[in-house]
Order: sequence, then C-alpha cells, then structure tokens
Amino acid sequence: LRGIWDQTTTASGHAFWWVNQGKTYKDELKGSLMWAPQENKRGNALFHHKNVSAVKKGDVIAHYAGGTILALSIANSNGYSATSPTSFTTDDWQKQGWQVDTTYHVLSEPVHIRTISPELTALNLSKGPINSSGGVNQGYLYRLSPAAIEVIARAAGHLLPIPITEAIGL
Repeated sequence: LRGIWDQTTTASGHAFWWVNQGKTYKDELKGSLMWAPQENKRGNALFHHKNVSAVKKGDVIAHYAGGTILALSIANSNGYSATSPTSFTTDDWQKQGWQVDTTYHVLSEPVHIRTISPELTALNLSKGPINSSGGVNQGYLYRLSPAAIEVIARAAGHLLPIPITEAIGL
C-alpha cells in the first residue's frame, strides 16, 4: 500500500473497520447502511456498537457474514444517531442506535476467513475482530489497522473494486 501509515488510519485520515453482520447483512446491504443499537436490551452500551458513531465519511469497511468477507464499502456519512431501520426483520435490539450510510462494493469472490485468519491473528489487533485462536470475535464493529486491511486486500487480489483500491491507496 502507498502512503504514510500510522496504526489505524491512512495518511488522509481515513480509518478501516470490520463489521460482523450475520443476519443483518442483506438488510444493511439493501439499505446501503450499517446500524447498531446504542444500548443492548439490558441498557448497556457496548464498545463495538458505539464504534459505529466513530466512523467518518471516507472510512473503509470490510463486511463479514457467514464465514466470509462479502463486500467492502466506503462510508458516505459520519456515524449518527438513528432509529432501527424498518427493514430489519429482528426485534433483538433497542430501537435507538448508531448508523452510517455506505456504498457497498460486493466482492465477486468472497474472501473466506480461513485464508486470512492466520495473518490477522499474527497482527495482535487490540479489541479487533479476530481472537488469538483465529476465530471471529462476537461483536459488531471493530477498528482495523492498515496492515489488516492490506491482508484483506491482498486476499481479494485483482477483484477489488476501483473505488476501494483508491480509498486504501493501492
């Protein structure tokens, strides 16, 4: 990757994120957004939900569901307070949450976790999406280092959409 990197952002100040979407992937893809509740059912704020409020316009997000990274997106907005999208088919969360509007770029060939897990584990990402066993941590949104997004980009190879390669400086 080109550019001057610190631990969490590009030279232009954009950050990288990993979102575990699971059952919400299709709804969020269709709505061009990411959404997480501000509090869980017990009234507790979770850091991986609150991270949605820290996303800034231009940040790059890797979308994980079903054992693969299915898409990469670029944030079109900063994180903001919003009610749960009406398209959500679950009532598992509080209605008030954090939202980011995004442009999804679905990968023509998803990146399976087993192809990138060893490299991501070796990065020892603090509060990251991958645990020390190489499995995916339960939670919603995690900050990634430039080295981690480089691992994902390398695995996707020539299949990366042009807006994503430009955003991450390839």
